[in-house]
Amino acid sequence: MPPRARPSWVAVGTLVLLLAAGGGWFVWRMRLETIDRALEGKRAALKTLHLSGRLPPNREVVDYLKGRSAALEAQYQTGLKLATVSAALRQGQADPQLYFQQRVHEVQRTLERLAAARGMKTPEQLGLPKELPPVDVVPRLLLQLELIQDASDLVVAQGISQLVSVKVEDPQTVAAPAEDGESFLLRLPVRLRLNCSLDTLVKVLGVLDRAKPMVGLQALRLRLPAQSATGQAGQPSDAADLDVELVVARYVATAPDVEAAAQEPGS
Repeated sequence: MPPRARPSWVAVGTLVLLLAAGGGWFVWRMRLETIDRALEGKRAALKTLHLSGRLPPNREVVDYLKGRSAALEAQYQTGLKLATVSAALRQGQADPQLYFQQRVHEVQRTLERLAAARGMKTPEQLGLPKELPPVDVVPRLLLQLELIQDASDLVVAQGISQLVSVKVEDPQTVAAPAEDGESFLLRLPVRLRLNCSLDTLVKVLGVLDRAKPMVGLQALRLRLPAQSATGQAGQPSDAADLDVELVVARYVATAPDVEAAAQEPGS
């Protein structure tokens, strides 16, 4: 029996190369499948974002969201400042009751000057305590006095015929947006009664809407005057003065943490 031929080194080398190539192809194939699965997952995620209307997470979107977040933070800080007692009103903290009495006289003199400048009667001031109020009530009364002065100045400047009266009304707690939420705002309303034409009333409402700090319109009631109430056709006359009642308000934060946040440096 002839001896078995030994494999040549060329054949062995060829076999090794074939095995290495096969292993490399197998690893390369597995890597491609892994990449395909990753790409498919990304496509599915992007499809979900597209179908749900959400923005894809690219650099432009991230920059937009950062800018939007900064704008919302600025609006939040502005709201805090509008809903807290201003620095001017804190001047009387040493003796708040006497400071309140001083502010009452100042507002009264302001109303007298406004009325004299327009040839009107001095409006009545209603709802203010005859005696010194309790210390804990003074801050909200000071804000209402400030609102009386600011709102009266605004409406008289629009050319109304008469500011009949201004009245301080009881504060109102603003309901929390959620049922289980805690309210942290107090509404401080003031009622203004005035006589003006319809055109002037539109101007008054516009200037109150643009007022800074914010003035919220809570109620509006119109009545025709007793005389010259109708035109020739029995309809209200545009030239006739209306008897108008406006309830306007400002807001104050009642939660201690909100008040503290508004007073933080740089806020």
